[in-house]
Formats: sequence, structure tokens, C-alpha cells
Amino acid sequence: MAAARTPAKLEIASDEDRAPGEDSPVYPQSGMDLTEDRQPERPKLSHLLVMLRTARVEERMEALDDLAELVNSVYGEDGRELGRAVRLGGGITTLAVMLADRDPDIQQQALLILGNLCSDS
Repeated sequence: MAAARTPAKLEIASDEDRAPGEDSPVYPQSGMDLTEDRQPERPKLSHLLVMLRTARVEERMEALDDLAELVNSVYGEDGRELGRAVRLGGGITTLAVMLADRDPDIQQQALLILGNLCSDS
């Protein structure tokens, strides 16, 4: 029987993302096994939001895929905190602009992420 592992926490906020008076950024758990010895660490949300704005289609798609995986893996309070961090980081506006991207795969992934961010589940 394998030993139980505690999921690593994901850093989703940078100092710029914090509201005045907040002591520290929020680090929600993903619900996925991200232990350092088994899987590579995921990029920070702040990095993903920057990568969504790059001119390179491949990098935007990779950032969208990583963001979609992150959004799909959090629920409840963690989901609310992730949504808040995406809003504070300008992610909603960026995703909305991506709905008019030339690449239909980018349009589709952006729409799916926006839908998941609007969901209660």
C-alpha cells in the first residue's frame, strides 16, 4: 500500500495581485497530486497570465492548456480564490480578447476556461 501524499500548493498570486491590507497571497490546493518527487511543478498563475499575452500561438496555447487544467482542478473556496486571482491579474479581459483570436483552438479553449470560471462547480 502506497503512503498517502499531500498535494503541493500552487502559487497563484504575486505581490501585485494582493489587495491592500492582505498579508500574503493565496495558494489554493489543486486537488491533483503535485508532489515534487513525482510531477514537475506547475507554472504560477501570474506567469500563465503573462504567457496568454504572448505573440507566439504555441506559447499562448500551452498557457491556456495549463490554465484550463488548473481551473478544472479547484473547487469551493479554492475555486473562488483562483477566480479572484484571475480577475485581479487581468485574466478575464485577456481571455475575452482571445475569443476573437485567429486560431479557433485558442478561441475554444478561452471560452471553455471562461465558462468554467463562471461555474459554481
